[in-house]
Amino acid sequence: MLRPSPQCVRRYADANADKFGVAKRVTTGSTTFDFGAGDSLLISTDVPNVSQITRANAGVPYYSLVRNTDPVITQSLVLEIGVAQTETGLPVCVDPAEAEVADAALRLMRLLDRQQSIPILQDQLLREMHYWLLSGHHGAGIRALGFTDSHANRIARAVAIIRAEYAETLPVERLADVAG
Repeated sequence: MLRPSPQCVRRYADANADKFGVAKRVTTGSTTFDFGAGDSLLISTDVPNVSQITRANAGVPYYSLVRNTDPVITQSLVLEIGVAQTETGLPVCVDPAEAEVADAALRLMRLLDRQQSIPILQDQLLREMHYWLLSGHHGAGIRALGFTDSHANRIARAVAIIRAEYAETLPVERLADVAG
C-alpha cells in the first residue's frame, strides 16, 4: 500500500500482524490503538475491529504480515515448553516486535520469492515464529490459546455459536454454559 487507506472493517481471530515502515490505527469497541514500524499487534479473541493505514507512501510503503496462530503448533509448543496456563485480560494489545519474531516473519515472507522452498521450509519457520511469539511480549495471550479450556477459547466457542445461529433464539444459559 503506497498511501493511507480508507477505513475498513475486519475481523481477526488470534492474528498477529508485524508491520514495517508505516503507521496504522485499529479500533475495537471504544479503544483505539495507533502503532507503526516495528510494532506488532495481537488480537487474541474474535473481536470486530476497524483498521486504517494512516501513513504510507512510495518512499515508505506499507508491508504487513498477518498470520493466524496455528492451534496445533501452539498447543504442541505449550506442552513441550511446559509453561503453566496463564490468562491475559487484554484481547488486543500492541508491543514492539521482538527481533526474533521479525526475523522469522521476514524469512517466512521471503519464501514467496522462492516458491519451491515453501513445502520444505514453511512448517519449520511457522513453528519457530510460534516459539518466539510464545516466548515474547504476547506470550501470555497466545499461550492461553493453547489451552482448550482457557477463558479465550471458552469465549471463542460462545462467539462461534452466536455467529452460526445468529438468526435463531439463543438462550443466555446455553451461551453462559459454553463460555464457562
